[in-house]
Amino acid sequence: MNKPKLKTKSYLDWSECSKYLEEKYKFQMRDFAGLWKWTGQKTEQIYEEMGYPKGSDKNKLPVQIQAKCNIIYRKKFEKDEPPYQDFWHYICDTQTPNNGDTIYFSNQGLEGILDWQKTILEYILTEFGQGEERECEFEVSW
Repeated sequence: MNKPKLKTKSYLDWSECSKYLEEKYKFQMRDFAGLWKWTGQKTEQIYEEMGYPKGSDKNKLPVQIQAKCNIIYRKKFEKDEPPYQDFWHYICDTQTPNNGDTIYFSNQGLEGILDWQKTILEYILTEFGQGEERECEFEVSW
């Protein structure tokens, strides 16, 4: 019997590929609905109504002022807030990746997922999927 030889497999880098997708398709993987941009604009509006100029450093304000802004925000805008859509959370719910692991996608099992998740998966499979099942595997690291 011959001694086994080292085998290697190449993977796509998740960080590089997700940045590529975000730039090409003009979305944010961690904030598909644009929630943080939306909330930031609304919070800025509240601070201006409270008499703090646009662009001032709100983190330097007393915590009581920040808390008051949060209360006003919830009363005024929370019902209209877009849903939180973070694709990394979808990955963690379905694959439980650890640092140095790989994550896997294919066109199998796309039923029953939310439309925004399906949209991102279609981007991934279109750009990186191979074969009949459009399989792709990425290394994750942090």
